[in-house]
Amino acid sequence: MPTEDPSPIDYRPSTLPGRHLPHVWLTHSESGTAETPVSTLDLVSTTSFTLFTDAAGAEGWRAAAAAQAWPVRLIVVSDDDREWAEVRDVGAGGAILVRPDRKVAWRSATRPADPAEALTGALQAILGGGFALDDDPAEPFLERIRNAAGLLVRRPRTGERGEEDVSEDVEQTDEAIRRLGRLDACAVSDALDTLELPGATTGIRALWAAPERVVGRARTVTAGRRQSDGPADHIAASAIDAAGVGDVLVIANGGRLDVSCFGGLLTLAASTRGLAGVVIDGACRDIAESEELEFPVFGRAVVPVSARGRVVQIAMGEPVFFADVTVTQGDYVIADSNGVVFVPASRIDDVLELAERIVEREAGMAEAVRAGQPVAEVMHDSRFPTVQAVAR
Repeated sequence: MPTEDPSPIDYRPSTLPGRHLPHVWLTHSESGTAETPVSTLDLVSTTSFTLFTDAAGAEGWRAAAAAQAWPVRLIVVSDDDREWAEVRDVGAGGAILVRPDRKVAWRSATRPADPAEALTGALQAILGGGFALDDDPAEPFLERIRNAAGLLVRRPRTGERGEEDVSEDVEQTDEAIRRLGRLDACAVSDALDTLELPGATTGIRALWAAPERVVGRARTVTAGRRQSDGPADHIAASAIDAAGVGDVLVIANGGRLDVSCFGGLLTLAASTRGLAGVVIDGACRDIAESEELEFPVFGRAVVPVSARGRVVQIAMGEPVFFADVTVTQGDYVIADSNGVVFVPASRIDDVLELAERIVEREAGMAEAVRAGQPVAEVMHDSRFPTVQAVAR
């Protein structure tokens, strides 16, 4: 066994928007030295945006966060935490806005003249705009984050005359995303097999070594040859603009390897919007830009050939035929180093329950092998019976 990784990952911590927030142990806070160091990652709220700043920016950004209709948690990092100062990439008084999935959404290099105006503009851009500063932003916020796992947001309720009369905490109901994220594509594929459901694809792989699995709801796009001489939609542009945080873009291009249907600008837009990733039945290009932004891209190949003049968007939001699987918008997607698997939204509970039991069974088998039991015995169904679907 080699003592060193023959192909080490060249990782450089960065707070560039679209990148994962760097992990740094913080030992100080506004109230003084902490008894136990805490990771920057553990300070990121799963129920709101999180804004990191320093003592120089504390007053202005605190007022800015409080002025937002959207929930924003403020973290003031002490100047004594030198490691953070080395990786934050912003100057004194600057700020870094982090999404609930721990990815950087926006940053300000210095403290602006009006932090509240700057933060409001950033949040509007992130959540999709489409509303004025005096509009009620609660519903756009909910629409943009509804697919992010584990979020808790405040939804205003209105009375018959339209006045806001009460607000209630509404927990993100898509618990399925959280459960799916604890599985892998193999377990989900096995569950689909047992239930005699299609969903597993072949030939689709990560086009750069994405460090995490991708889970989310499908946002579908069909690409194909131009069907007329008239104007055509650019592939996936409108789908990205309409997508919510945590959505997975699903582009069906018939498995074509001679032309790209996804590139650098779309990657930047999708990453900024907070999409979880893209899966392509076909090819992409500009893969180095996807890797730089840590935006997961799955497909069949990387080619330099542009879509311009060759393929266009035929439809979006409609069922697509992707690598021999029919995918409907809103279906569930899991993509990892094993490949890409789709789960019909109507069967997600059945598939998750079965996949979780499969994982539990395999964990028991692995423990038996570690304990020295012969693998031939361990793999015999009499020792660890094959998981069967429960009749409903």
